[in-house]
Amino acid sequence: MEESEFKQHIKNTFNMVAEGYECDAMVFFKKSADLLPKHFALNGSEHVLDVASGTGIAAYSIAKHLPSGKVTAIDFSEGMLNQAKNKFKKHHQLNIELQQMDMGELAFSDNTFDAANCSFGIFFVEDMQAQLSHIIQKVKPGGKVICCAFYDTAFLPSVDLFLDYIHKEIVEST
Repeated sequence: MEESEFKQHIKNTFNMVAEGYECDAMVFFKKSADLLPKHFALNGSEHVLDVASGTGIAAYSIAKHLPSGKVTAIDFSEGMLNQAKNKFKKHHQLNIELQQMDMGELAFSDNTFDAANCSFGIFFVEDMQAQLSHIIQKVKPGGKVICCAFYDTAFLPSVDLFLDYIHKEIVEST
């Protein structure tokens, strides 16, 4: 599959699941996001970039700690951004700007942001190191960049049990 086809597939998938994305089973995203302001050591006036923001879970958590700052949240899924927009409006969180954008093509000048975050999104690109470098370029010297990702054994043994089931029930029975 070519890169453009892969990106469209990912975008379509996230558009499809956006409405139910913040269900109780996904609570680890919120718990992770709630730790971000502490790790950024925010003073309250920063401009933070949130890359692959999805439904804005991390952006919302960070923005609450920025009384005179703001978050620019980008994602390429319209469905996810619509969910984020509705959440921010509901909670009167006005210091978050949403933009539809591919994280591989960040349309910002270098050294624009005080900090940047990418929670559970960087592994969707083939060259994660290049993507991280691209994000870092957008942050001012001395600014922090945080990327959250799953640990390689995060879903064990559940994922192994699931894959065994799929193999047995679908692959072997066909």
